[in-house]
Amino acid sequence: MESMDILNQVLPDFPDPDTLEYMASILDDCEPEEIEESLADFIEEYAGSEEAAAELTSKIKLLKVGDAPAGLAAAEPEGPVKLAATIVLNKGKEEAEAAVKAELDSLNGPSIVNSNTEIITYRDENEIEAHTEEDIIAQAKNRKNAGKLEKKALKRERSAAPKRTAMLEALTKTPSVIHGMVGEDGEYGGNPQVDILMKDFSIDLAGMILLEDCNVTLAYGRCYGLIGKNGSGKSTFLKYMAAKVIPGVPWYLQILHISQEIPGGDKTALQTIMDVDVERMHLMIEKDILEREDDAPAVTTPKETSEFLANVGIDAEDPGIRLGQVYDRLYEIDADEAETKAALILSGLSFTPEMMNQPTSALSGGWRMRVSLAQALFIEPDVLMLDEPTNHLDLHAVVWLEEYLRGYPNTVIVVSHARDFLNQVCTDILELENKQITRFKGDYDAYEETKSQNMHRDASQKEKSDKKRDEMQKFINKNIGGGAKGANMAKSRQKQLDKMSVYESLQKPDQIVKFRIPNPGPVGGGWGIRLVGMGFGYPGMPLLFSDVEFSINQNSRICLVGPNGIGKSTLLNVIYQELEPTKGLVTRNQRLKVARFSQHHVDGLTMKKSILEQMQADYPTHPVPKIRSHLGGMGVVGDIQVRPINTLSGGQKSRIALAMITYAEPHLLLLDEPTNHLDLDTVQGLIKALAGFSGGVFVVSHDEHMITAVCDELWIIKDKKVHQSKGDFHEYKKSILKDFKDKKAHPAAEQYEGK
Repeated sequence: MESMDILNQVLPDFPDPDTLEYMASILDDCEPEEIEESLADFIEEYAGSEEAAAELTSKIKLLKVGDAPAGLAAAEPEGPVKLAATIVLNKGKEEAEAAVKAELDSLNGPSIVNSNTEIITYRDENEIEAHTEEDIIAQAKNRKNAGKLEKKALKRERSAAPKRTAMLEALTKTPSVIHGMVGEDGEYGGNPQVDILMKDFSIDLAGMILLEDCNVTLAYGRCYGLIGKNGSGKSTFLKYMAAKVIPGVPWYLQILHISQEIPGGDKTALQTIMDVDVERMHLMIEKDILEREDDAPAVTTPKETSEFLANVGIDAEDPGIRLGQVYDRLYEIDADEAETKAALILSGLSFTPEMMNQPTSALSGGWRMRVSLAQALFIEPDVLMLDEPTNHLDLHAVVWLEEYLRGYPNTVIVVSHARDFLNQVCTDILELENKQITRFKGDYDAYEETKSQNMHRDASQKEKSDKKRDEMQKFINKNIGGGAKGANMAKSRQKQLDKMSVYESLQKPDQIVKFRIPNPGPVGGGWGIRLVGMGFGYPGMPLLFSDVEFSINQNSRICLVGPNGIGKSTLLNVIYQELEPTKGLVTRNQRLKVARFSQHHVDGLTMKKSILEQMQADYPTHPVPKIRSHLGGMGVVGDIQVRPINTLSGGQKSRIALAMITYAEPHLLLLDEPTNHLDLDTVQGLIKALAGFSGGVFVVSHDEHMITAVCDELWIIKDKKVHQSKGDFHEYKKSILKDFKDKKAHPAAEQYEGK
């Protein structure tokens, strides 16, 4: 009987289908004796008491193991048993080997013998080579035990995942403009221009401790760059702070955390931005209703008018006084400037007038993310939190955002993997490491310099400390068994030795993210992909580009740039032959292995499986140690290999996707914004790996550090053509800066000026 069928039978009205699905996956993985312990927490909430929960788990266990009827255990024989045949105690080496193989098969499943000496046999790097039968059996037992531990870890993660998701969703609030924060007593809050002092706080996310006994001070008006490894808790810290559940965050501050795209709807992008000013929206509706007395155009029916006036406590027969109050309040909050302000922000983020007036449902996820960012900039909260704001922006929009944030009057916290962006906007860096947040004054380059100096200082101090410890240990070893005086001195030195500080600030080699991209052999024929007279346009739409001619091979190092919406990702899809050209040809060497990393790389992953499970399913004949070795070489280490993919951070999912596409040793990598969601250390590791990769690289990116380190050609999409730039990336960025300074705003906003 299937696990889900069992749960539906025993728990017919369980309220949460997602949690029920998690429980079914746990039931599939766990041993019969583990069922009660694994499902107890879920079922107790449903049942309401421990006794009722115990009864339900017993039913589930009986149904799960009920295929084997109880009471069929073999009875112990009474007295001596006559053997059916004579036992030969020694039949030589063959039977001994057969016995070992049978023991291994019982532990690991059927053995597969590698008879081809040219095929590499993969072995765990930490596994000691076995020389005897006992060693082989011990190794197999260890592997089986490790597998059980992994199963239990996966089960725990699946159990905790819905709780963590619910905790984070409970912190999310709808953004809105607040012109004045009012408390429950009707009084306005304090001065928003204040420093924020958060003392001795911790964040425990369903058993995962992300921050412990932290102290953080944010000075008003400064821009902080929050950095840390993927999965360390940066986004969670921002959510907790925005929800004001951290002690020390003033209740009256408006704090806004933007990390997700808005859902698509019928409202235009421009209207969606303005509607976050809820007070203005309500006042405009009220104004429209009240102006009905003056025969002004109205958007409501008489019935709606009377109901509205009754709800807000206005005398419908004498609304003139209230209308005056509404006019005064609209003037106070600069309501007339809202549309112009929203249009200027959208134009800075590369929206055209047509796009501003399109329903948001017609926009892609990347453009809806920009609408979400525009909402935050329109609101101008006391504390603005931006989580990877450059991920969906082209270089033009990044330059505009840098300029905007440099002039932002309030406090800003930004999470970003783009070091050049952090250098442009940040006054301080907050580093989240080892469950603590440490502040460094200055931009990212200043942080790196200070960090390097600290590490050298700590290394020097550690060297002196180690030398002193060695001397003390020698003295202790020499005198501990001597006379009373020497023994007492040795004990005293031992106490000193125990109290000596151990320098934890040194970055250990295993903390540094390293990528090992497998190098392919030479491709047969030498050539790669050729585009001849190629043009492409979606059905019913004008061509995005035409008469494109170029070739890519195993030695290519190309970066493709251009504004968003111009067709960069589409061109990659045509090169990858996922899209057929509208005209012309795209030819590809059949021996060329091509791998692609796209902005929607996570869509193809099975969220409730671990990456190890998914790769074992994709490559069932490949030995697990080989898969593990490759994952480790791509920065997917530790429990990340066995945790369900939907419990991982965005950066961890990106590393998983990179590991999957490079496993087959491709000759050419097509990378669409590969640094999105990665932390700074991981970006640096990826850059080093790509620089040493012997295959070809064709990348779409606006990450200046990556482009200058990896690519030697810059191609620009402009006027429906693909041009090779005569200059480098720095010159391209200078041209954008010059255009920006000349225009100061996108022409799309001009139609709203003067309103």
